[in-house]
Amino acid sequence: MCRYKLIKFLADIIMEIYFLTNYYKKTKFMQEQYDTVLDILFRLDVTIYSQEKGESFSRFSQLKKNKLKIIDEYNTSSILNTINKVDALIVENTHESFLVGHLVTLALERRKPILLIQSSHEQLPFLPKSRFIHTGFYNRFSLIKIVRDFLEEVEKQSISEEIHFKLSTEHKKYILKQAKGISSTSSEYIRKLIEKDILEKNETNS
Repeated sequence: MCRYKLIKFLADIIMEIYFLTNYYKKTKFMQEQYDTVLDILFRLDVTIYSQEKGESFSRFSQLKKNKLKIIDEYNTSSILNTINKVDALIVENTHESFLVGHLVTLALERRKPILLIQSSHEQLPFLPKSRFIHTGFYNRFSLIKIVRDFLEEVEKQSISEEIHFKLSTEHKKYILKQAKGISSTSSEYIRKLIEKDILEKNETNS
């Protein structure tokens, strides 16, 4: 008899992320780092808010442009509203700035999960001890896992309703493998299968 394990898959909506950078006095190297993070976020099922639209914005597909909501960097009210509405913040902190630190503090006051990432292994800035702060050093190969793991953790903490499945170990391994193959989480993969099924049924009935 197969031994079944209870697996929790989170029924979630598209997550909203504030991608925060030191967008003043950018160098070409800084821009390349920010574009790397943006590229990873585009590959995930999230809506991105940012002052940072990247040098390649004009060449983005319409799908990418629709996923990226540009914030007016001089509009304090718009920035605060964005912090209030998003599910989490991802902060590229290789090049520190006072403004970024201030916005991170405001986000912590609102109990927003924050992923603070650096491409260099220099000492991280002083951070208050908080369960809402996650940190990581990245390169272009490790970044996707760091971001995906963070979003999965945010998803688990914020979800208000869970759907439970009893799956065999073989089924679990299959889903994890398929999700990894499309740079997705298990819950995202399950949701996409459901959405595909709904779409096919709607087309059949139309």
